[in-house]
Amino acid sequence: MIVDEQRAEHGAPRRWVWVGAAAVLVLGGILTFGLLRQQQVPAPPLPTPVGSSVPPASVPPPTATGSATPEPSRDDPGEERAGLDESAEAAQGVVVHIASIEKVEGDAQGAGEVAGPALRLGVEFKNSTSEEQSLVGATVNLFYGPDRTPAAPLDGPGVVDFAKSLAPGKSALGVVVFSVPLDQRSQIAVEVTFKAGVPVVVFEGKP
Repeated sequence: MIVDEQRAEHGAPRRWVWVGAAAVLVLGGILTFGLLRQQQVPAPPLPTPVGSSVPPASVPPPTATGSATPEPSRDDPGEERAGLDESAEAAQGVVVHIASIEKVEGDAQGAGEVAGPALRLGVEFKNSTSEEQSLVGATVNLFYGPDRTPAAPLDGPGVVDFAKSLAPGKSALGVVVFSVPLDQRSQIAVEVTFKAGVPVVVFEGKP
């Protein structure tokens, strides 16, 4: 009986030691599992501010009014406007004006031309520079009516081609004829081009 009591007294502390060790192991396993779960769960994405956007790299930055800045065209030199009885600068130092407008009966000489009421225009260039100016690229076009209908050019009567060049201080006159119906002459526009790369001169008015 004494031996049994001594075994009981010595056995009780050992059981408590094993129980404590088991508790420590269980607690360690729980903490380890929790750490592993935290590592596996991805962090939530950061919220995007409402109303913010990043413009594509190809879109030009907006101007103060919010519209994209247009690229200036290098192929369009623009135009100068004047009345039928006015002069205009076709290029630096070169002035052009409509010297005369006549109502004539157009001749049908070339292929596709139709004889009939026409306008004959004398277009004059004056060279105020100290250098000779080429007139090889000089052209004249005419539009009539509210819809700016292109007028068909005619070979006569009295057509005179421009000279190929214009000496300093000199003037050169060319004569052109366009088919224009009698009831479409309340408003015409005459486009004169001196050469490529300079503004087109547009003379407008009633002949």
